[in-house]
Amino acid sequence: PQHTKLDPLGATLSIIGLVALVYAIIEAPTHGWLAGQTVLVGTGGLVALALFVWWELRAPHPMLDMSLFKRPAFGISSLSLTLVFFALMGMFFSMSMLLQLIFGYSPLEAAVRMLPVAGTMMVGAPLSTKFVERFGKRKVVAVGMLTVAVGTLVLSAIGVDSAYSSLVVGMVILAFGMSVAMSPTTDLLMSSVPRNRAGMGSAMNDTTRELGGALGIAVLGSILASRYSADLAPAITHLPEAARMAADQSLAGAMVVGQQLGGQLGAGLIDAAQHAWINGYQLSLHVGAALIALAAVVAYLGLPDRADDHDAE
Repeated sequence: PQHTKLDPLGATLSIIGLVALVYAIIEAPTHGWLAGQTVLVGTGGLVALALFVWWELRAPHPMLDMSLFKRPAFGISSLSLTLVFFALMGMFFSMSMLLQLIFGYSPLEAAVRMLPVAGTMMVGAPLSTKFVERFGKRKVVAVGMLTVAVGTLVLSAIGVDSAYSSLVVGMVILAFGMSVAMSPTTDLLMSSVPRNRAGMGSAMNDTTRELGGALGIAVLGSILASRYSADLAPAITHLPEAARMAADQSLAGAMVVGQQLGGQLGAGLIDAAQHAWINGYQLSLHVGAALIALAAVVAYLGLPDRADDHDAE
């Protein structure tokens, strides 16, 4: 077996860059997207990631061989997996709050009502192989990702008065697209990596999932929070500062304040908060659907049906 040295500088730069960038995105709704702290931390994260790329191109033993991204089977597959998990984790993040704070389910009831995602993936995953045999990996990945985008759009149509059945339709479509796209995408990524760097390929395969999930929660959650605060602002201007801050912080906080106020005033606040949250939820999923649809087009135009034979040697 081939032994390679560690790349502590590359690991440090990647950690600093990703943590700073995700932190800036998460805190942006609180401090402001153009606030000094947000811009400073976000810029620092981007600089650290740029230095990471610069170092990896020159390091004698890089933790990530950047030349692999020249291969569409590796680069586009990595992007596809990242965005699939971007959508999935972003959906889970908002869906748990939707089921509890809008639909009124308990945490356990909300979790049970998300089981259609797991059930659909169990059905869809075995079908992926048959689809690949008939249509090829490129088309299956592209159509699978487009299906994820469609499912995300269906979920974005959910409103305050929607029925749970509408939610099930969106979850099933999204989960089916994800289950169909994941297997051929992973296969393309891994088969594009030389055998002596299989560990690097496996690490990248895992990283795409973790990074996509973290960014999905950070980006979509921040978009939701920003729109929520903006739309709720007119309804809380008359409240005392402590109550106003609690309501602005989250939908759960606004509902507690509304219950404490009671009467028509409290009911009006809860209604305004729920509608403001739904507006943010819908906007965040529109953004997510657009990104995934764009990635589906890139996958269709750029992915091969198989990695080049010499890539796996």
